[in-house]
Amino acid sequence: MASGRSNPRQHNRSRRIANARRLRLEDRPCWICKAFGRPSRIDHSLPPGHPMSFEVDELVPVSRYWLGGYPSPEACADDYSNLAAAHRRCNQ
Repeated sequence: MASGRSNPRQHNRSRRIANARRLRLEDRPCWICKAFGRPSRIDHSLPPGHPMSFEVDELVPVSRYWLGGYPSPEACADDYSNLAAAHRRCNQ
């Protein structure tokens, strides 16, 4: 049964794709591994779903958008300054 709410990450899909592409091109390390002093390089050749593959993570989660001063979950999900690269396993 649908809840009637759409996924805010899908609100502006083209912007989300562009932001993910930008993070990849900048070859950003996994911010979570880096924070814990672990090797943080992300292998972008790994397929989606692999535990060490690239994912986009929100620093302020869309479920708590108001904590970052965002007017909506969609604004939180679309703001490049709120996004970081992470390994899939770290982002779970």
